[in-house]
Amino acid sequence: MHPVRSFFAAVALAFLIPSVALAAGEKAGKDKGHFPMPGDAFTTRVEARLTKVSKKLEERLSKSRIGDNLKKEIRADFERSAAKIRAAANKAAADGSVTKEEAKRVRELSREMRKEMKGKRGRKAK
Repeated sequence: MHPVRSFFAAVALAFLIPSVALAAGEKAGKDKGHFPMPGDAFTTRVEARLTKVSKKLEERLSKSRIGDNLKKEIRADFERSAAKIRAAANKAAADGSVTKEEAKRVRELSREMRKEMKGKRGRKAK
């Protein structure tokens, strides 16, 4: 696979993982994220995941051979998407607790952001 394509695939998947883990929480050995979840705990989990994804993105960008302008665009796209996800998480947590349905909406937004990132960089979104 072309290095740029594999890079964008990893970035796109990074948006899917946080919301799936938060909303579903079904993997063995992991905190299942029982709902309703306290709002602060939910936003903390979303922020922790976005931080982890951001670090991974920077790691991948530093190893990538793509141009600096494209790297700046990718970072800006990530930050715009992350801001939308944070806003959705904060909206869900505004009343002090997050229901499973609210978490699913955050997950759906995360999937939309993933499709947008894939579509913007010439990859077909699943």
